[in-house]
Amino acid sequence: MDINILDIVIHVINIFVLFIILRLLVYKPVSKFMKDRKKRITDEIENAAKTKEDALSLKEEFTKKLSESEKAANEQMVNIIAQANTEAERITEAAHADAEKITNDAHKKAEADAAAVLSGIKDDIKDLSLKIASKILEREVNETDNKTLVENIFKEEHIS
Repeated sequence: MDINILDIVIHVINIFVLFIILRLLVYKPVSKFMKDRKKRITDEIENAAKTKEDALSLKEEFTKKLSESEKAANEQMVNIIAQANTEAERITEAAHADAEKITNDAHKKAEADAAAVLSGIKDDIKDLSLKIASKILEREVNETDNKTLVENIFKEEHIS
């Protein structure tokens, strides 16, 4: 095997030409593809970071609104409870006033009824006394007749 210099030079030239052709045909499109791919990935990462930031911002905003809503609801609940307590106190006071008025009216009516009954009893006693006295005065009687006469008058008046 002989090494021929001309063959070596031809091979070196072939390799060099092949290298230039491949560089023109493959390297530039592949490097452009890689550059575009790198840019697309970088853009997607930036877009994802921006989307994440927006999501965190929205989350903070919604959390803030939620806490404000809860605070407003709690304040409204406190106001409603305070109003309900005030209304309950007013109703209780009105009920006590009505009960006291009814009790006072009942006492006054009972006193008036008792006075009327007492007046009626006094009138009945007066009438009975007058009847007894008139019967006694109509005739002269002894003590036994007097008791019998009083008992007869009570029987006539249906008083036991």
